[in-house]
Order: sequence, then structure tokens, then C-alpha cells
Amino acid sequence: MNKWMVVINPWAGSGLGKTDWPAIKNILLQKGFDIKAVFTEHQYHAIDIVKNAVAEGFRNFIAVGGDGTLHEVINGAMFQNEVPAGELTIGCIPVGSGNDWIKMYGIPHDYEGAIDVIAAGNVGRQDLAKVTTSSATASPRYMINIGGALFDGNTIVEFARLKLKYPEWSGKSKYILGLLKTFIKSKCRHVDITVNGQPYYSGKILSVAFGIGQYSGGGLIQTPGATPDDGLLDMTVYTGANKPRALISMWRLLNGSIYKYRRIRHCQLSTVTITGKHPINVEVDGEKVGTTPLSIEMVPAAINVLVPASK
Repeated sequence: MNKWMVVINPWAGSGLGKTDWPAIKNILLQKGFDIKAVFTEHQYHAIDIVKNAVAEGFRNFIAVGGDGTLHEVINGAMFQNEVPAGELTIGCIPVGSGNDWIKMYGIPHDYEGAIDVIAAGNVGRQDLAKVTTSSATASPRYMINIGGALFDGNTIVEFARLKLKYPEWSGKSKYILGLLKTFIKSKCRHVDITVNGQPYYSGKILSVAFGIGQYSGGGLIQTPGATPDDGLLDMTVYTGANKPRALISMWRLLNGSIYKYRRIRHCQLSTVTITGKHPINVEVDGEKVGTTPLSIEMVPAAINVLVPASK
């Protein structure tokens, strides 16, 4: 079956998923795509849509939305039991507020450009990370881009609250406000981190980020050394408890020089566990997925994604 299942998040990009779908559909049809389109109706719905579509015979998928929509489509591909996930191919048309995954591949933000990438058919085999938390409803989850714990996790929780409170605001505005409010309220926590089965760090942290990709939060570069196909996860640990110094160094997240901040520890790994006395929030691909204890295991070359040929 050479038909495409298109999974649309109507709430992505403050409602652009719904309002812009007719234009996106028109471009897809003009370029010869044979499609079946389904709108998501609630969180995690895209996972079930993909699982059911694979059972129907679909092998090609397009996520229309932001990083969260792509995350759910990927998880549907990994959770289905019909065929190996490596037999499925996934493309993305960015409609969300962050769209960080497409940045590492240079996928265009405009709809026609993104569809041209899908139509070209250049397949990249990408790693995923299997993330297990204390949550009974969202664990394990497969990460395609970047995640984090403590400050990152708290920011996503605040962002979700602001989305409900100020639905008319842009996603960027809500994220920035959530970032500032979280920074003011955040407290450092003591954690124990084990990397590849060996003790790595024990002490207070402000946050920790772990990435297959480099970008999060609409363009912040927390894991500048990450690549999506080396079989390794890049981890950045913000150690210590000095928030003013951390704030002064935030500009390094804009140009990829965060490793030069002296309170940063970073490494590449295959497995990591994070534990502590106090549970801390964990986010993956911009979605809260539970709290610590946290464990991550790399799944190399797990999924096929459609990317520009130069990547």
C-alpha cells in the first residue's frame, strides 16, 4: 500500500493545525500524494491512530503539528506489533510553536518546502531513546529529539498550564513566560546519576537535558554535540545551586556554547539513570511524561524519517 496516513493535531500552533489543514491538503494532493487524514481528538490519540493504521496496512505516515505530535506518531510506530518499526516511514509538516526536531535536519518551516522533502523520499535512519519514568500512564516513551528533568520538566508543566489559561497567546509567548516563572520558583535538587552502569554525578542540580537532537524550547541549544544517528545520547547537567550565575550564562544556550559554562557537565552515553530523594518532573519532546526515578536506554537506528538529501 503506497498510501499515506496523515495525522493532524488541530490544536498545534495555537489552532493552525485546523485552520491551515485545507491549504496543506491541497499541496499534498497537487504533488500526487494518496492520503487518508485523521485529526487527533485528545492527548495520546495519535499513538492509537498510528497503531490502528499499521494494522490496516499503512506504512507511510505524516505528522502535521509540532514536536509533541511527531512524538506521538513515533510512539505509535514503536508500540504497534504488526511489523518491525524499521519498515515504517515518517515525515513531518511543522505547524507547532516550537518545531525543534526539524531544525537539526534543516527541514523547511513552510508547508510546501516540508512537503517537497517528504515527496523527495530521502530516508534517514534515526536513533530513538527509550525513556522510563515513575508514571504508569506515559511510561515507557520513545524520544526522537530532546528531553529534560527538573527545570526543563517544570517549565513544560507551567507551559501546559499557560496554554489552558491563555489560549489566545502565541506558543512562543507562553513558553517564554513559563520559562521565566519556572526559573523564579525553581529549587535545586540532589540527584544521583549513573551513566552506562557507573556512578557519574551525585549532588545538587538545577536541571539536566538529554538529547538525540540539539534544539529545544524553540531554538535553545542544550546538547550542541548531539547527532541523531550515532547511537549515543548527549547529556548536559547543570550542577550546583547558584541560580544567578546560571541566569547570566543563559545566553550560551542561543549560540551552542553552553559547554563552556564551568558548572556544566556533559557526556555521551548509551544508558543513564537518575534518582533522588525528591521526585522531579521529566519531559520528553516537550511533553511531561512522569517523574524520577528515570532511566533511559538508547535504541540505535530505530525509525525511518524523511529528511533533506544533504542531511
